[in-house]
Amino acid sequence: MKKNSSIMLFFIMMILGTTITASSNNWLIMWTGLEINMMAFLPLIALNKLDAPEASMIYFLIQSLGSMILLFSVLMNWNQNILTMMAIMVKMGAAPFHFWMILIMEKMSWLNCLILMTWQKIAPMVMIIHMKPMMMLASISIIVGAIGGLNQSSLRKLIAFSSVNHIGWMLSISELKTFLFMKYLIMYTIMMTMMVLFLFNKKIFQLNQITENLNMVEKINFSIMMLSIGGLPPFLGFITKWMVIQEMMNKSMLFLMILMIMLSMITLFFYIRMISSLMLMEYNFIKSWMFHKPKKSQMMMMMTNLFILPMVAMTMI
Repeated sequence: MKKNSSIMLFFIMMILGTTITASSNNWLIMWTGLEINMMAFLPLIALNKLDAPEASMIYFLIQSLGSMILLFSVLMNWNQNILTMMAIMVKMGAAPFHFWMILIMEKMSWLNCLILMTWQKIAPMVMIIHMKPMMMLASISIIVGAIGGLNQSSLRKLIAFSSVNHIGWMLSISELKTFLFMKYLIMYTIMMTMMVLFLFNKKIFQLNQITENLNMVEKINFSIMMLSIGGLPPFLGFITKWMVIQEMMNKSMLFLMILMIMLSMITLFFYIRMISSLMLMEYNFIKSWMFHKPKKSQMMMMMTNLFILPMVAMTMI
C-alpha cells in the first residue's frame, strides 16, 4: 500500500513538472519543470528489476548534462542558439544524442519504456516548438531511427529506434504546424501504448519469444501493430505520416519529403521481414487458427487496429 502511494506521488510530480514546462514562456521556469519531471521519473526507474540502478544512474547523468547545457545557455542569454537546441535534443533523446535512450531502454521495464517514449517527450517538444527546430536535425533522427533498427533482435531496442525515427517526424511537423504536431503525438502515443501493453502482458522482450509464446491470432495482432508503427497503409501510423507529407507538399518541401518517404521504406522493410518470418514458421495456418481458438479480446484488438483506430484518425485530419 505504501509502495503504491509512493508511485502515485511520483506520477503526480512527473505530470506537474511537464505541466509547468508546457504552460510557461520563461526559460528558467521551463528548466525548473524539466528538473521536477526528471526527479519524479528516477524513482519509477529504480523500482524495477536488478538493472534499474544502472539505468537510473545513466538517466540522471545524461539529463543533468542536458540541464547544465540548457541552464548555461539561458543564463548567458543565448536562448535561440544551437547550444540550447542541443541541450533539448539531449534531454529528448533525439539523434545524434540518442545513444543513452537505446541503452537504458534495454534495462527498464516495458511500462517505464512507454513513459520514456511518450510522456517524457512532451516537455522537450514544447520547448523546441518555441525555437523553430532545424530540419537538418529532424532528418538525422529519421535516418538514424530507420537504419538503427536493422538487425535488432531486442524488441526494446527496436522500438527505441522506432521512437527516434518518430521524433524526427514530429520535429519536422512542429516547425510547420503546432496543431498537427499535437495530433501526431496523440496518435503516436496510442500506437505505442497498445504495443507496449501487449508485450508487457505477454512478458516478451526478444523476437524469438514471439514464435514461442504467441498463437496465430496474437501474432497477427503483433504484426498489425508493428506495421502501423512503420506507417503502412491503411493503419493508424500511415495516417500520422500522411498528415506530415501533405503539409510538406503544401509548403513545397519536396526534397525532405522524398527523403522521409524513402527512409520509411527502410523501416517497413525490416518490419515486414520480421513479420514474414513469423508467419512462415506457422507451417499450417488453418490448423494453427483452429487449434488456438481466438479469444474475444484478441479479435477485438485486431478489429480495433484494422478499422476503428484508422477511422477515428481520419476524422481528426
